[in-house]
Amino acid sequence: VSLSWNATTVPCFATSAPANPNWTGTLPFSSSVAVTESVPGTYTYTITCGSGALTAQASVQITYDVRPVATASLSASAASVNVNEPVTLTWGSTNAGDCVASSSPLDMTWSGSLGPSGVAAVTSSAVGTVTYALNCNGATAQVQIQYQPVVSAPNPSPSPAVSLSADATTRTVG
Repeated sequence: VSLSWNATTVPCFATSAPANPNWTGTLPFSSSVAVTESVPGTYTYTITCGSGALTAQASVQITYDVRPVATASLSASAASVNVNEPVTLTWGSTNAGDCVASSSPLDMTWSGSLGPSGVAAVTSSAVGTVTYALNCNGATAQVQIQYQPVVSAPNPSPSPAVSLSADATTRTVG
C-alpha cells in the first residue's frame, strides 16, 4: 500500500497502530511511502503536521486480509481404459492464477502451463498407470489412469464345411 500526503505546515510526524517501522518518525511535508503488513488485521496510519494551534492531523485505516487459500481440482472421465483410448481431464482452481501440468511417466499431452480451468484429452500408448498432476500456486491435485492392453476377441472357429467335385459327370463303363 502506498501512503501519500501533502501538508501546508511542518514538521510532520508519522505514527501507526500497531507500529510499522516504515511509518514512524519525521516526514517531509509532501511525499509517499510504501507500507505493508505481514499479519492480518486493521492498521491505522496517522500523520500530524505543524505545532500548537497550527497543527493538522490525518489518518487512514487499512485492513489486511488473510491471503485466500488456493485450491485445485482434477478429474478424469475414466479411471481405466485401453491403451490409445482418450480420456478427458477436467481441472479447475480458485485463488491460484495459472496452473502447471505434469505426469509420471511423462505424457506430453499433459505437460506445461495451463489456465486456471479447462478440459484436455490425454492418452497413452503404453500399458500401465499414469499419474496426471496439477499444481496451481501450491495447491495440488492428481488422478491416476490405468491403461490396459487391448484384448482382441478370438477369431471364431470356421463353420464345418465340405466340398465335392468330379471331373466329369458322364463316363463309359468298362
